[in-house]
Amino acid sequence: MALFPSFIRMGLLPDMGASWLLPRLIGEGAALEILLAGRPINAERALRTGLVHHLSDDPLASALDLATTFATRPPAAVVATKRMLRRAADGDLTHALGLEADAQAAAIHGSEFADMFATWRATRIAD
Repeated sequence: MALFPSFIRMGLLPDMGASWLLPRLIGEGAALEILLAGRPINAERALRTGLVHHLSDDPLASALDLATTFATRPPAAVVATKRMLRRAADGDLTHALGLEADAQAAAIHGSEFADMFATWRATRIAD
């Protein structure tokens, strides 16, 4: 059973950015229910609401597999993707589309794309 801070049961309010982050992760309605009820949340509910992305019987192996996958991706594209996601969160769809267009134009002219595309072109395998 995953526990969520039960501040409300002590007459306290959410802290550490939970009031900002939680609605963005799972929606305002689910966030309000969790924060106002102050009840434990099991893993299946956390998955259904989007509080977690997936469940695993071996979380360490899953984490290492995902970290290994991330580490094999082109570093400049990883950094640019993370930066773009963070900047896009501050605006609307039009803002995000502009960020994507600018980032994609820069990536197309980068050496990572040239190298990865040459590999794909020769093998039809991107990795």
